[in-house]
Amino acid sequence: MKKAILGLAGIALVATMVSCGNKKGTTKSGVDYEFFKGSAGTTLQEGDIIELDYNLKVGDSLLNSSAQQSAMSGLPVEFVLPENDSANYFSSPVPLDGLYLMKANDSAVFKIAAPKFFEKIGQAKPGWIQDGDFISWEVKVLKVSAAKELTEKRSALRKINADFAKLDNGLEYKFETLGESDRATQFNDFIEFHVLQKIGDSVLGSTRTQPGAQPAQQQITRQPQKFDLSEGLAMMRSGDKATFRIPVKEIFSQNPNQPRPEWIKENDYLVFEIEAINVKPGKEFRKEQEEKQAKAQEEMEAQSQAAGAANAKEIEAYLASKNITDFKKTASGLYYVIHKEGTGSKAAKGQTVSVNYSGKLLNGTEFDSNTNPKYKHVEPFEVPVGQGMVIKGWDEGLQLFSKGTKATLYIPSNLGYGPQGAGQDIPPNSVLVFDMEILDIK
Repeated sequence: MKKAILGLAGIALVATMVSCGNKKGTTKSGVDYEFFKGSAGTTLQEGDIIELDYNLKVGDSLLNSSAQQSAMSGLPVEFVLPENDSANYFSSPVPLDGLYLMKANDSAVFKIAAPKFFEKIGQAKPGWIQDGDFISWEVKVLKVSAAKELTEKRSALRKINADFAKLDNGLEYKFETLGESDRATQFNDFIEFHVLQKIGDSVLGSTRTQPGAQPAQQQITRQPQKFDLSEGLAMMRSGDKATFRIPVKEIFSQNPNQPRPEWIKENDYLVFEIEAINVKPGKEFRKEQEEKQAKAQEEMEAQSQAAGAANAKEIEAYLASKNITDFKKTASGLYYVIHKEGTGSKAAKGQTVSVNYSGKLLNGTEFDSNTNPKYKHVEPFEVPVGQGMVIKGWDEGLQLFSKGTKATLYIPSNLGYGPQGAGQDIPPNSVLVFDMEILDIK
């Protein structure tokens, strides 16, 4: 149970309003701090690589620690500081706006009341944590590798070589082309690239031969294990072409339970031929993705509304052809006919409704029913209403009826399964017709 909180204890990136030199204070995220060695300052920068020791506790209970993490991975606990304007204060092992106050060799404790912590992360407090408990992080910064120095080092290594050179993590590299970008790549950037992966003459995969031939997209994260490709990607700039390789004997030596296939020779290399199409800062990339998603959502909504308007004409033509005149229409475009009024209160949001139903298309083709043995679920269907557990037409429609009601819903596609339809039985942009009886509301 206690381990469930581990992923919550995080670290956020936010500017902290404190005066340099303070031993005690409160960060912008509401975390109290006390320095036992050093004092609050503002020396760390985005892109710095931080190595640290920490203990995460609730009261006196140890939930997680750098020692535990290192024992599992065999590596020190380190990460790259993200941009210092994130709204997510608790996304990594230590509250980030607190960590930004530290420097190498500083020791401090960060502390926040448990109810306040869970309120800030938007999750319910586990029952085993008491209201009077505190979440605390005991932290020591062991080492800081400055982003500026790392960038200068990578820039010096970025040159066309006659033969392969080797990075500190063992990854071998050779640049064939240098792009014209004057912006050095940072960890946490997003890179868009084409890659061909091979061993010897055998091509294992290529983005250029995949359907659509779209380049790969990846955030360049810090991975301290040997031969990790991220160290190579962090060297590249837009327009660069480079080849990276790893001796296969090293790969199989790290995986002794995985035998080397006969077609792979002992002296072969796992090779990555990479062309960097574009490299963007994480903040810029995320903004572009959000704008694309918002635009796609707007286009989808417009198409959905257009389909709904067309469906309304279909529904009204159908009702007219059947001489059905006692129908009603809601503001959202849902049509319904009540055949038998129930009694009592109508279903309210959050209540569970028990219902019998049969669903069909306007042409009469039935696609589901819980009263027809053909569909193998002959039992009342129970669903909490207003919770997004069913299509919008059902969520709205069930709240129109009281217990005992018999009715028919005519649901346009924008309140149903939309342009994607549902399997083979419900085509895209289909009007759905549901005959239903409300058995119970509780």
